[in-house]
Amino acid sequence: MAAAFRVEIDDEARPLLARWLADFDLLRPCILIERAGPVGDVARDADGKAVWSVYRPRFWSVSIGAAPDGPPHTGLLDVDGFQVRVPHDPGPGERTLRIGVLDGRLQVKVLP
Repeated sequence: MAAAFRVEIDDEARPLLARWLADFDLLRPCILIERAGPVGDVARDADGKAVWSVYRPRFWSVSIGAAPDGPPHTGLLDVDGFQVRVPHDPGPGERTLRIGVLDGRLQVKVLP
């Protein structure tokens, strides 16, 4: 986990996260913030050869998962009493991740 990240949870997101955590039957539940992976698509050209296009989005998602095995709090950040795991290193200009709510859904916003 990257210690270089700062994670914030806004006031509107806290009750939604608490409800999510309560709904899961996990021994050590945590909030997991992940970067979206690459998306690939393949098409065929006129000669039948595969032509790949790969899109590498730079957005983040939030979900609930189990904390990693090991001593308590290994690889976790304590954010306002929530256990949060960010298993990625920050990219350029990515130092703070804020969990908020947009249109009734949780979202992760990158702040400099």
